[in-house]
Amino acid sequence: MEIKPLNTFQLEITPVKNETGADFIAGEDAAFCAGDVTGATIEKVGTENKVKYLYGEQTLYYKVTAKGFKGKWLPQIKLPALVGAGTTGRKYKKVQWKQGTAGTFKDFAEALKNDGSTQNLTANPTDFAEITDAKAGTPIIVKVVVENQQYEGITADAVELGADGTIKDTSKSDINGTETTTGAGDACKEATAFAKTGSAKIKARPKVEATSGAFVIPVN
Repeated sequence: MEIKPLNTFQLEITPVKNETGADFIAGEDAAFCAGDVTGATIEKVGTENKVKYLYGEQTLYYKVTAKGFKGKWLPQIKLPALVGAGTTGRKYKKVQWKQGTAGTFKDFAEALKNDGSTQNLTANPTDFAEITDAKAGTPIIVKVVVENQQYEGITADAVELGADGTIKDTSKSDINGTETTTGAGDACKEATAFAKTGSAKIKARPKVEATSGAFVIPVN
């Protein structure tokens, strides 16, 4: 006999400090600094010369731990719409993943949208992740690079990533992970798609204010 779907498949996603999967410690602010300013141009606006900045990029990292069985699974993630994407040109520059805390990052199957909007990504069909420890779980690391363009980021922001997955044996159905990884709730109930989320915070950038007139060109 066989039970379908495989209800012991569990996922947990958390932001981490870097590509080695270093965890934020208890009491530590799990947040990343705003990207460095990478360019500035002087442009004529009416009768005034004003400065237009490029606000660089930031790289965010997430650890997705899968457990509950030994075997291969196909990672899937859900990117949220970026704050400021529609008016400032802010967008996702690169999104990749790798098995474990070492190894080489790999692209997802889909090309990234160029407008910072929400998007689901799935690993290439030949790039399965593998769970080697059913009890403790085996992680993958997801790297998300956000290109800010003219998004100044003077208020704190967050990028909440959703995680999902499909086990290799497609006869066992599409698996979204159980409803919980902590024992609370109904561990025999399949979770809704991308129910598991992790949020990486981006700290607010100090605001530049002119003593007279408008100093920074408004976002176009």
